[in-house]
Amino acid sequence: MSMNPEDMDVPFYNGITQAETGSFQVPWIRTTYRKAPGGSTAFGPAQLTYTTAKDYVDRKLVSSESAQFFKRIMEPMYQGFQKHGNKKNLTEDQKKFDYGGTGGFDPSQHAPRYEQLAQEIMRAKLKEKNGDVRAAIQSWRGVPRSADPRYYAVAEGAMNE
Repeated sequence: MSMNPEDMDVPFYNGITQAETGSFQVPWIRTTYRKAPGGSTAFGPAQLTYTTAKDYVDRKLVSSESAQFFKRIMEPMYQGFQKHGNKKNLTEDQKKFDYGGTGGFDPSQHAPRYEQLAQEIMRAKLKEKNGDVRAAIQSWRGVPRSADPRYYAVAEGAMNE
C-alpha cells in the first residue's frame, strides 16, 4: 500500500489512533503497557513517544508552531513520565505521570496542537518511507506485521474508512 504522504497524514493518524487507543473511552493517557524495555513515554491517541517527538522536532521536520507546543507542553510532561513513572509511593500529584495517567494534559486546551504535531510527524515518517504505508506503520509500531497482525489490520482498516 503506497500513497502520497501529503494526502495521507489524516488517514494515517486516524488509523494509528484507532489501533493504539481506539478501545479506550479516554485516549488522552500515557500507555498502560509497563513492560517496554526501559519504560515507555507513549502518550495520547497516537501514543506518540518522547523519543519520536523530540527527534522530529530536533530535525526540524515539524512546523515551528508544533515545535513550540512540544517544548512548552509535551516535553515537560514527558519528563514527568520519565521521572515519576512506575515508581512506588507517588504523591497524588505525581500519580498523573504513572502508566495510564494523564500527565496533566488538558485535551480541551491542547488536543488540536497534539493532533497537528502527530500528523506532521506522520507526514514526515511517510515521506521517509516513500509513501509506503505498511513500512510507516511498522516504523510507528516498532514491530513487524507478523508480531502484531491485529494492530496492522485495525490501522489499515481505519485508514480506508
